[in-house]
Amino acid sequence: MDKKYERAKARHEHLNAETAIAANSEDGAHASETKKRRGDLLSNYLNRIELADELGVKPRTVSEWVKMPNGLPYSKVGRAYLFNRERVLAWIDARNMQRNPVKQRPARARP
Repeated sequence: MDKKYERAKARHEHLNAETAIAANSEDGAHASETKKRRGDLLSNYLNRIELADELGVKPRTVSEWVKMPNGLPYSKVGRAYLFNRERVLAWIDARNMQRNPVKQRPARARP
């Protein structure tokens, strides 16, 4: 029971620290702090909060995009969702919308 409690407490402290960084950040400053902790191996990946900051949406929106058919591509490591920057850009490009061409009505036959 003690190990279970310690793991839960450690996870809670980690989440509180990440939330505090997000709450205190200005202009995505916490994103650079998180990357410093992560190192070079995952430098091309963003977590859900960092991606939301860069796209100017709420983290909940990123979660909803993941659930969509043909949704946002991600990698999952343990409980963490990681988003590769290039794949996210490709996903955004694939969603590029163009205006529908103006349909021309066929000429009416005059009697």
